Amino acid sequence: YVYGKNAVEKGDKNTALNEFTQAVQGDSSNFLYYYELGKVQYSLGKYSEARATFETCGKLNGQFDKAQYNLGMTLIKLGRSDEAIAAFRKAYAINPMYDKAYLYEARLLDEKKDYTGAIAAYQKVLQIDSSNVEAARELGNVYYRQGKYAEAEQQFKKAIALGSTDVLTNYNLSTVLYAQGKISDAVPYAAKAYNGAKNNVSYVYNYALILDESGKTTDAIPIYQEALQLNPNHVSSLINMGNIFLESGDTATGKTLLTKAVSIEPDNFEANNNLGKAHLQDGNFPEAITYFQKALKLDSKNNEVRVNLASAYANSQDYESAKAMYAEVVKADNKNWDAYVELAKVCMALGQNSEAEKWLVYLQETNPGYKSAEVSTLLSGI
Repeated sequence: YVYGKNAVEKGDKNTALNEFTQAVQGDSSNFLYYYELGKVQYSLGKYSEARATFETCGKLNGQFDKAQYNLGMTLIKLGRSDEAIAAFRKAYAINPMYDKAYLYEARLLDEKKDYTGAIAAYQKVLQIDSSNVEAARELGNVYYRQGKYAEAEQQFKKAIALGSTDVLTNYNLSTVLYAQGKISDAVPYAAKAYNGAKNNVSYVYNYALILDESGKTTDAIPIYQEALQLNPNHVSSLINMGNIFLESGDTATGKTLLTKAVSIEPDNFEANNNLGKAHLQDGNFPEAITYFQKALKLDSKNNEVRVNLASAYANSQDYESAKAMYAEVVKADNKNWDAYVELAKVCMALGQNSEAEKWLVYLQETNPGYKSAEVSTLLSGI
């Protein structure tokens, strides 16, 4: 046993393995001999042997928490997560202050998508050691996956307050702030993540997106371009840049970016819808109709696309199709007041004045203040 300990200190694992093996052969009742043998077996990647050794150690001393913890770690290596969880629970049943046992149990429960159990285990770690950065950060991740963004924000901020400067924590904090609509608060954390990992397209894109959403579109464009340098086929960057150029009136650049996005991901809803908007804005109504139809097939319940498609039909003077589409819009959303006005217009274009009057009168009675002057003008023309 002593020779084995000396060999471990010198980093001579094979000698240590041999000496500890002789120790347990000479005294098979000493749990410490098995414990040290198991650690060396584990360090050498002999996980099956280590498992048996730690199990024997635990049988020899049922109150030895470290044997159960090391058994749990070995079982993880063997892919036996349920048994590993049981071992960690035995470890902290023996020693309720064994924070590492709770930590690894939490990680395994998280992998099994047992988020309630994982949260309870992480919280136990933080009760024992409130300065555990890993537990705070990982608990934040679990809350994020559950959609509990406020709780996730609290944990990520705690991890940063405890000294965590890693880009991942800053990135995660920016995403949960963004998810809560706290866009301006998210900017500095997104910037830290970006500055710490400019070769990571996810971090670069995240910073561009948050700048974009905060209204800093001029600043966002070069960051989106950086994302595209890292990945020329980054569809989200292409779509968002395309939208910026469309909104600025540069339809040609917007169309170029969105066309590339559609070529990369033909079934991307946002790319098809926005490319349809680009063609609608450019007056190319047949192309607009094509892309809006594709977008509607991809998301048949999206009322915004129905409005866009109806507008494209109306602009191309296909009033029957426009009427049918506007009728679908108000059926799905009876408070889409603008659709009632447009529906009345296409009815008038079809010479169906009585039906147009019906929609306009309904709008006057239901929401008398909405575009009252325009509605009155339309009614006077019937």
